[in-house]
Amino acid sequence: MKPIVYSTHAAERMRQRGATADEIETAIRNVGWQPAPRDRWTVKMQLVFDALSPVNQQRYRYKKIEVLFAEDPNAIVVITVKAFYHN
Repeated sequence: MKPIVYSTHAAERMRQRGATADEIETAIRNVGWQPAPRDRWTVKMQLVFDALSPVNQQRYRYKKIEVLFAEDPNAIVVITVKAFYHN
């Protein structure tokens, strides 16, 4: 199992958007990968959230994360992360 590493950009987006490393690892390890442009991959996963969004401090029932990453010979490199909150 390859380690998952985060680009500086991805780490910053995770912090800004409220995504956790556990959520990202779960998505990458358990959700089917979809091809993305430039030899990259993406996964999307919806979670029950039922908490305040770190973006606007409103309560949302669900959170959906999208992860864009590349696979190299030694690691999975997360390029960016998006998080969407909804009811």
